[in-house]
Amino acid sequence: MESHLKQEKYSFGMMRNWMQDNFKKNKSIEKFIKVNRELTSDFHGKSKNSKQIALLELHVSLISYIIYSFICREKLTKGIQIIGYNPLKNKKFRFNFTFYFFSRAKIDNGIFRPFRILNAVGISKFIQPKNTRKYRLLALEILEEVKQNNKKFLLDLKVEEIRIGDLFYDWHLRERSLDTVNIRSLDFEQDFVHFVSNFYWWLNYFKSKQIESVFVSHTVYFQAVPARIGLELGSKVYLVGNDRIYKLRPDRKWSDIEFLDYQPNSETQFGYKIDLTRSRLEINKLRNGERITAAHVYASGFVGNSLEKVIETRENVNILIACHCFSDAPHVYGDMLFEDFREWLNFIGKLSNATNFHFYAKAHPNFSESDKLHYANFLKDYSRIKEIPSTFSNLELFRQGINVVLTIYGTIAFEAAYEGILVVNASLNTPHVNYSFSISPESVEEYRETILNLENIMLNWKINPLDVEHFFDLHHLRKSNNLLFGEHYRNFYESIGGYAKQFSNPRVYDFWLENRYSDYSMRFEKIIHNFLNSDLYFPEEKMI
Repeated sequence: MESHLKQEKYSFGMMRNWMQDNFKKNKSIEKFIKVNRELTSDFHGKSKNSKQIALLELHVSLISYIIYSFICREKLTKGIQIIGYNPLKNKKFRFNFTFYFFSRAKIDNGIFRPFRILNAVGISKFIQPKNTRKYRLLALEILEEVKQNNKKFLLDLKVEEIRIGDLFYDWHLRERSLDTVNIRSLDFEQDFVHFVSNFYWWLNYFKSKQIESVFVSHTVYFQAVPARIGLELGSKVYLVGNDRIYKLRPDRKWSDIEFLDYQPNSETQFGYKIDLTRSRLEINKLRNGERITAAHVYASGFVGNSLEKVIETRENVNILIACHCFSDAPHVYGDMLFEDFREWLNFIGKLSNATNFHFYAKAHPNFSESDKLHYANFLKDYSRIKEIPSTFSNLELFRQGINVVLTIYGTIAFEAAYEGILVVNASLNTPHVNYSFSISPESVEEYRETILNLENIMLNWKINPLDVEHFFDLHHLRKSNNLLFGEHYRNFYESIGGYAKQFSNPRVYDFWLENRYSDYSMRFEKIIHNFLNSDLYFPEEKMI
C-alpha cells in the first residue's frame, strides 16, 4: 500500500512538473509575443492564402526567434505566406501527436515548444511529413543498391539527382550515437528507409507548392534535406543560426565555409579590417585559459593542470592524435579524406603499427558517454597508441615533446601551429586550408606519404606566427561580433548568464526589447533587409 502511494505521488509530481514546463507563462516571452503580434497584425490576412511560401524550420532556440521575427516581417511585406515545419516525422506516435496537438492548439508557453512565439512573429501554420509509408517501396529499392556497395557509395548517394548520402550518414551516426556506419545492420536499414521515405515526402511537397524560400537550422543531418531540395528546385535557401545567417547555393551547400575565400595576406576582407596586434593579444588570452571565442566556449584544449611526465622522450617523432566527437557531424564542412572519424583513426592506427614513431591520443574535451566508449574501443584495437588524460593541456604536451598533431579540421590546428608544431589535416574543407601553417594532403595516399615522411618534413618545417594571427583574427575574432548585438555581445551574454543561455533563457527577450530602438537594433533590421535582397553568401561588414 505504501509503495502504491509513493508511486501515485511520484506520478502526480511528474504531471505537475510537465504542466508547469509546458503551460506556465513566462513574462519575458509574453512581452516578446505581444510586441510581435502588434508588428505583424496588419500582414497575417494578406499573406495567409498566398501561393508563394517561405518555410521556416522549427527548433528550440529562443535567440533564433528574434532573427525569425525580422525575416518574417520581410517576407510578409511581400505577401509571402510563412509556414513553420518540423523536418522529420518522428518514428514514435506520441511525438507526432504532441506536434499535431500543440501546433494547432497554440497553448504552449514557448519554453520547450515555440508555436505561440512563432505564430506571433508571422508564421500562419505548422507542418511535418505525413503518410510517408507510400514512399517506403522506393526507399527499399535504393536500400538494396546501397547494401551492394560501400560507405563511399553511400556518402555520394544521390536520389532524384539530389545528393543526400552525406546528410543521411551524419544523421544516422547522430541518431544512434555511432562511431561509423554498418551498411548491413538492422538499425541502418530502418534508419535509411525512414530517412529516404521522408525525403520523398518533402520532394513531392516542394514540387506541388511554390516554395519561394527555405530557412534551415543546419546544413547537415536531416535538417538539411529541405535545403538540398530547395537548391535543386530553385528556391532561395538560408541557414539561420543564433548569431549568423548564410545564403546557400548549389556550389556551396554548407554554411560557414567562407574560409575557402580567405586570403592570407589581405589587410581587409569581407569589409573586415584585420588587426594582427589585436589578434596576438586575444590568442594569448586564449592560451591563458580564457574562453573568448564561440569555438572554445564549451571546451578548450588549453585547459588542464597535470604536469607529470607523460611523453616518453623528446628524441623522436611524437604524434598527438586530436580526436573528434565521433557522431558530431563529420561532414559539417563538406567531404573529407575519410568517410568518418573512426575510419580516419583506423587508418592512423594501422600506420602506428608500421612506423617507429610514438603515437599519443587525446580525447576531445567535449566527448559524450558514447564517444568515450568508442574512444576506449579504438585504443584497445591499437595498443601502440598511448592515451593522454584530458587533465593535460595541449600546451603542456607541446612542452614535453609533442611535435606533430593530426586532426581532420579541428581548432587545434592553429593552436598547435602557433607553438611551432607541425599539423597535418585530413580534409581540404578545413577553415585554415588556405594558410601555410599546416599541411592539407589532397588524397588518402598523399596523407599516408606525408605521415611516413614526417622526419624529413620536420627538418625544414617553419611556421610564421603572423599567418596564425591573421587566420585567428579573420576566422575567429571576426565572428565574435554577434550578428544581433554587434560589439555589445559581451553585455548580452553577461545579462543572460553566459553564451550557452541564449538558446534557453527567456531573458534574451528582455535584452532585445530593452534595446529595440538602439542603433545596433536598427542596424540589424537594415542588415536583414539588405542581405535577403542580395546574392551574398553571408552578411559582410561592408554592407552594414
